[in-house]
Amino acid sequence: MIENPFKYGQIVSGNYFTDREKEIEEIKLDLISGQNLIIYSPRRYGKTSLILKVLRELRKRKVICIYVDLFKVFSKLRFAEVYSAGIAREISTKRKDFLQVLRDILPSIIPKVVVKGDNLPTFEIEYVRKEVDVDRLLSRLYEQPQIIASKRKKRVVVVFDEFQEVRNISQGEIEKELRSTVQHHQDVAYVFMGSKRHLIDLLFFDKKEPLYLIGKHLPLGKIPAQNLSKFISQRFAFTGINIKQDKIQFILDVTQCHPYYTQALCHE
Repeated sequence: MIENPFKYGQIVSGNYFTDREKEIEEIKLDLISGQNLIIYSPRRYGKTSLILKVLRELRKRKVICIYVDLFKVFSKLRFAEVYSAGIAREISTKRKDFLQVLRDILPSIIPKVVVKGDNLPTFEIEYVRKEVDVDRLLSRLYEQPQIIASKRKKRVVVVFDEFQEVRNISQGEIEKELRSTVQHHQDVAYVFMGSKRHLIDLLFFDKKEPLYLIGKHLPLGKIPAQNLSKFISQRFAFTGINIKQDKIQFILDVTQCHPYYTQALCHE
C-alpha cells in the first residue's frame, strides 16, 4: 500500500509541510536578533506547524526554545503548570533531570508529574498543593527564561501558542506581569500566537492594554497559489501520479488556497 502524501487536521512536518520559506527565514532572523513577535492567523492556517519547524531549526543553532500551548489552559494555576512543564522539558536532557529542573525553578513547590508515554515531552505537571500562592509562583516563572539565558549564555525563545486564552483566566494580571518582566529580558525573544482576531487586536493593539505593541506584528496569510501548486504536484508524484496543471488549478479554485482545505481535498 502507498502512503497518502497529504495530511490535514494535525501538526505536520517534513515533506507534509509546505512552503512558508519566506516566513521561516524572517521569523528565525527576528528571534535570533531578540525581536518579540505577534503572530496571528485564522485556525487551520498551519501556524503551529510553522513555529515548531522554526524551533527545530533554531535548536540546531543552540537556541533554547520553550514552547507553551495555552489552548486548554483554564486557570492561572494551570497556566503555571503548563509554563513550568514547558521550561523543564526544554532544559532537561534526561528524564531523571526533569524533576530536578523543577526543583531548581520552584524550590518551595512539590509538583506531581504525570507521565503520558515513554518520552520526556509527554510529561505534564499538576501542583499537589492547590493552596499555593499562584501569583508568587508565576512571578518566579516569568523570570526563568532570562535566568536560563544568563546561566547558559544562550539565546532563549519562548512561544505562547493560543495566547489569547489568558484573557479567559485573568483580568489582565498575567499580561501586566509579563510586560513588566519581558521588557527587561535582553537575551529572550517572545512569540505570542493567536487565532482569534478580535482578542489579538485587543491584547496587542489597544493602547490601554499592558502588552500594547510588545512585538513585531506578523500576520500569517494563505500560501501563494504558485507555491501550493508546486507542493501538490510534488506530493502526487510521490505516489507515482502525474497530476495535470489544470486539475491543480481546479483544486486551488475550490479551496481558495486555504492550507487546511487544500491538504484535505488532495488527501481525499
